[in-house]
Amino acid sequence: MTDHSSNVTVLHDRRTEDRPPVAEFAEHRIERITGYAATEDGLDCVVRAVTDDGRELRVILPTVQVEALVGAARAAKMTAIAKMNVTDAGATSVFLPKRYETIRTDNFDGVLLAFDRGSESEQIIGLDNDAAIRLGQDLRKTGKAGHRLILPKDF
Repeated sequence: MTDHSSNVTVLHDRRTEDRPPVAEFAEHRIERITGYAATEDGLDCVVRAVTDDGRELRVILPTVQVEALVGAARAAKMTAIAKMNVTDAGATSVFLPKRYETIRTDNFDGVLLAFDRGSESEQIIGLDNDAAIRLGQDLRKTGKAGHRLILPKDF
């Protein structure tokens, strides 16, 4: 298996050198989401929540940043899930999507591989064209091979 983690590109990463530093830091634990809305012009979104100490919290963000927030939350969720899956020694946590699709888009020179698109478990991975071709070849070879992972017993 090839480790491509050093070549990861975050599509939504926006440099902020031209912005002033954040003056204040606040951290709140959200107990539950209570609602959402968009401004009349559609440029901003609001997510309303209740904190664990009972206060109402409203997060207002530009609509163009929604996908970045969703992507970051999903990535954090998958990291947390991997840490929660306590398995036998040598066992591996496995993400089992129900469906996948490959996507080409004008603003990314490569292939996007989307798993469970539109669901809570959605994951989208960007691959350059060469990596996408190699992945297809590796999937074909591995599908025919007898190599097996050690999976949890209840899998």
